[in-house]
Amino acid sequence: MYNKEYYNGYIGENGYIQGYKKRKFLYNSYKKKVRKYLKGNVIDLGCGVGYMSLSLQEETRITSVVGIDISKDAIKIAKNNIHSEKVQFRYGCAYDIDQPDKTTDLIFALDIIEHLEKPENFLREATMVLKDRGALVISTPNPDSFGSRMKRNSKDGLIWFGDKDKTHVSIKNINDWRLIFKHANFKIIDDGTDYLWDTPYFIRLKSLQKLVFNGSHHFLARINILCSWAYGENYIAILEKQNNKND
Repeated sequence: MYNKEYYNGYIGENGYIQGYKKRKFLYNSYKKKVRKYLKGNVIDLGCGVGYMSLSLQEETRITSVVGIDISKDAIKIAKNNIHSEKVQFRYGCAYDIDQPDKTTDLIFALDIIEHLEKPENFLREATMVLKDRGALVISTPNPDSFGSRMKRNSKDGLIWFGDKDKTHVSIKNINDWRLIFKHANFKIIDDGTDYLWDTPYFIRLKSLQKLVFNGSHHFLARINILCSWAYGENYIAILEKQNNKND
């Protein structure tokens, strides 16, 4: 599924840079949320074509960015388009990050954990490579979202985005994730959900829905990538590794 054709479609017909500019507001909003952790060594896990890595290398306090992905096609595209001394890309998986212990300040793992049959193993690996008080940023489909509630009960054939990908093997609700993070020795610094962008939610007035829902998502995400409500399409958590279970 995640091959050259998929990633070329993701980039779009206008090319790599235009695809990046289209999504840059999201990367900037994520960075704004974790500003205190944007330093030193950063891992972009599940980097895809490298858009988040490209954004991260702009930060002056970051000394290195390592983009890791299980798709060799994605890594090839990233290497062909990003030429920065601060950034390197490598093939790898979430269960074996292949970085020295306690050397990483921040890990971005956006849209990754839902693909893992054993997310606890990934979190254990993350605690190994992160420094004490290092941070992990997670985003994952929220099964309690407005879109999920509407489409899973729909008789119109609409499918929620979280159900379209058969490699989504770990779709969990927010409270389940919070418990998993706690058991993995992470403190939740901030969490919540994003907004409504998985249009259409109804069969009728599709263009109007896109204008209203996707437009408001673009506007609100620029202000804050997550909010405290529980009905956005993605659950987002900013986690900090604890020195011990009592911290």
